Amino acid sequence: MKHVDVKYVGLLSSRLDQFKKKTNNLYNFRCPVCGDSDRNRYKARGYLYPSKDRDSFVFKCHNCGDTRSFGNLIKHVDSMLYKNYMLEGFGKKERHVEEREKPKRKKRVRDVSFLENLGAERIDRIPKNHAVHKFINDRRIPDSSLSRLYYVHDDKVLEKVDPVYRDRIRGNQPRVILPFIDRDGELVGIAARAINSSTQMRYLAFRLNDKAPMIFGLDQIKRNSRDSVYVVEGPIDSLFLENAIAVGGADFSKLESEIRKDKCVIVFDNEPRNREIVKKMKKIIESGYRICIWSETIKEKDINDMILAGVPASKIQEVINKNTYSGLQAMVAFNSWKKVSI
Repeated sequence: MKHVDVKYVGLLSSRLDQFKKKTNNLYNFRCPVCGDSDRNRYKARGYLYPSKDRDSFVFKCHNCGDTRSFGNLIKHVDSMLYKNYMLEGFGKKERHVEEREKPKRKKRVRDVSFLENLGAERIDRIPKNHAVHKFINDRRIPDSSLSRLYYVHDDKVLEKVDPVYRDRIRGNQPRVILPFIDRDGELVGIAARAINSSTQMRYLAFRLNDKAPMIFGLDQIKRNSRDSVYVVEGPIDSLFLENAIAVGGADFSKLESEIRKDKCVIVFDNEPRNREIVKKMKKIIESGYRICIWSETIKEKDINDMILAGVPASKIQEVINKNTYSGLQAMVAFNSWKKVSI
């Protein structure tokens, strides 16, 4: 990141309402283009995040969709500051060349054909008498999801994903492959689930793009829709819900640059005695997300367990909607649900 760009983030910050630093090189504030919400002056859906080459910043508003370079954001907010930025960043004389935003389609590094080149097979194309379908049936994974899943009969082939994984996989384990694909169709990561219950390492995870968050299902959610996006922990759990994604664990912070906060419904596993999960849930509530607090009638740990217990997927979605809260209501329900002190 250029020093001058970091410097001008600081200089611009006083001109941006509700400005705050979220993480290293990720900043959040009210959009200076659309003004964010007229009804809620605390809504802040504008973000500055590193450009692809990590040389500067890119601005994006998750309310109006405006996207522009850091220089053009400065120019929109303060023309005098922009002149100083150009002078300091590009030499003694100001370049009288306007930065033009050209729509650029994200270059695909890899797509799902990469899996097929490794020898993975799409599960909906595998005969029903194959061993992988016993795993699918045992977990009651819906047929409608099988075109999204792949299979390898020997996980040793996954060493070819990247040289960093060479000689780190024992092999001889058949696995279901869950591809993590971003909105533009790029394959950014892989989760490989063992189908044999005796396997010690149930999951293997492979990151293919270290600049992209690993979120399962981003390519499947409805675009330009007001529908809620249900965000769960496990990729398999997400297959049972409408318009759902999974963060592949309990790190929901990776959502910040991908989906507007007000569209998300966070659905943690049902673990009221897990102190780490309880801490993270409290943080999510304090961050302003909507969250599902499971009722005491639910005894299963996660959504797949509920399916295996005979609860229909439509009923689970209904339970989630009924037990979704935010703000003070969420904190009251959370304090009643948790079984450990934090």
